[in-house]
Amino acid sequence: MSDVRGALRHGLAWACLCMLLSGCAQRSDDAIRVGIPTAPLTLDPRYATDAMSARLSRLLHASLVEFDGAARPVPGLAHWRGVAPTRYEFTLRDDARFSNGRAVRATDVVATYRAVLDAALASPLREALRNVAAVEALDERRVTFELRAADAQFPGSVTLGVMAAEEARAPRDGWHIASGPFTREARKLDGCLRLRRRADGAPIEVCEVKDATVRALKLIAGEIDIAQGNLPPE
Repeated sequence: MSDVRGALRHGLAWACLCMLLSGCAQRSDDAIRVGIPTAPLTLDPRYATDAMSARLSRLLHASLVEFDGAARPVPGLAHWRGVAPTRYEFTLRDDARFSNGRAVRATDVVATYRAVLDAALASPLREALRNVAAVEALDERRVTFELRAADAQFPGSVTLGVMAAEEARAPRDGWHIASGPFTREARKLDGCLRLRRRADGAPIEVCEVKDATVRALKLIAGEIDIAQGNLPPE
C-alpha cells in the first residue's frame, strides 16, 4: 500500500511540474535573465545596505578599491599609497569614465564621500566612514583622505560607489550617470530591472522570484538563465 501511495505522490508531483513548466512565459528577447529571491531596496550607493542592493549597486557604481578572490584589496577606479599613518592618496585611472563618456575626476570622489559624511543626508553608511576626518582633491586625478586615527587597513574601507559630482547630493535614487560596468534602464511592466553592459551593450534583466521552487522551475524551463539564492535540494 505504501508503494502505491508513493507512486501516486510521485506521479502527482510530476504532473504539477509539467503543468508549471508548460505555463512558463516564452522569452521575448536575448537578454540574460537572473532570478533573485528579493528585490533590491535601492540602487543608490549612498543608501545600499541590504545584500541585494549592495550587489547590484556595485554593478552600476564602481569604487576606488575592489577585492580579489582572496578578499585582498586591489585597485578599482584608483591606485593608492600611504603618505602618512593617517593620510592616503588615491590616483584615478586614466580610463575611468562615466556612462555619459565624461572622465571620473577627483571632484566626483570628493563629492560622493562628503555627501555620505554629511549628517543631513542621513546615509546609513556614514558610521562606517567615521574615521575619515577630511577628503580633498589635489588635482583632477588625485584625492587624499585624512584619518582621525592611523589605520593600516583603510584602503579596504574605500568601497563606496563613486557618483558624478552633480548627482552626489540628488534625492535617493535620483541618479542617472553610472560609473560601473553597467547602466540601468527603466523597470519593465513585469517588475524586472533591466541593466545594460557598457562594454558591449548586452542586456541583463534581474527579476524577483521569491519562491525558491518557482525559481528552480523557471531555470529548468529556460525562462531565466541564472537562479541566485538557495534552491530546494529536490
